[in-house]
Amino acid sequence: MFSSLDEHVRRASQYPKRRDRLWYWWNLVLRRFPHAPLPFRKRIVALTHHRTGWMFSVRMGATDWYVANEIIEEGEYDRVKEWNPQAFDSVIDLGANIGLSVKLFADLSPNAVIKAIEPDDNNLAVLTVNLAESRIEDRVVVIRGFVGAESGTAGIDSSSGEWGIKMTRGDQKVSVPVYSMSQIMDEKPAFNAVDLLKCDVEGTEAELFCDCADWITRIRYAIVETHPPYSPDALENDIRRNGGSLKLVGRLQHGPNELVFLEQKK
Repeated sequence: MFSSLDEHVRRASQYPKRRDRLWYWWNLVLRRFPHAPLPFRKRIVALTHHRTGWMFSVRMGATDWYVANEIIEEGEYDRVKEWNPQAFDSVIDLGANIGLSVKLFADLSPNAVIKAIEPDDNNLAVLTVNLAESRIEDRVVVIRGFVGAESGTAGIDSSSGEWGIKMTRGDQKVSVPVYSMSQIMDEKPAFNAVDLLKCDVEGTEAELFCDCADWITRIRYAIVETHPPYSPDALENDIRRNGGSLKLVGRLQHGPNELVFLEQKK
């Protein structure tokens, strides 16, 4: 309990403005009592992070602050810095959520065009705010939808929170477009190759990489979050079976999931 409290104190201290620190603590209250009619729930607030200087926005009471902690505090995508990202021209972010990973990749790759794919309208609303605040919207192509093995439509499951949006089949109260990877790559501006692919699609990666022969050889570097029962070993096997040469060069445990880093064999 006390170590958890210490961690929250440390994280809250990363926000130099008193108002932002108060938002941090109130967000914990909102998360602790998700059904209570408390004020400021879902309010979008702008924050400034002390150590990095990042300015970004989150929704109060949502999982957005968890995403910020993972990307900013824990640096889960920091390995990208080892891949000479300044030379990247093309990035695809599957499961862009509220756009913090998009912002990171835009900062690391100042000349890259980024395609951000996100199915949830509420996440997209915050993503749009973050792109505007970062002044990178002119080089980010936002696509509302899921990625799948085949194009079509699907339902949306948000029961795991705003950071765990899943694609569902069958009854569709809300119909969301599904795009194949080839469609996303060919969307203007077309990418003949992709310097960096980030894929966090809450389990759909299994069907995506099972049938990836049409596009896997066009990927230089990739970050894929695998969700059980799909595993990094299964991912590597699917890539090899489909003619790809991406090699696993790093793994990061992420709760029950694993974040896998891959690069083209030299």
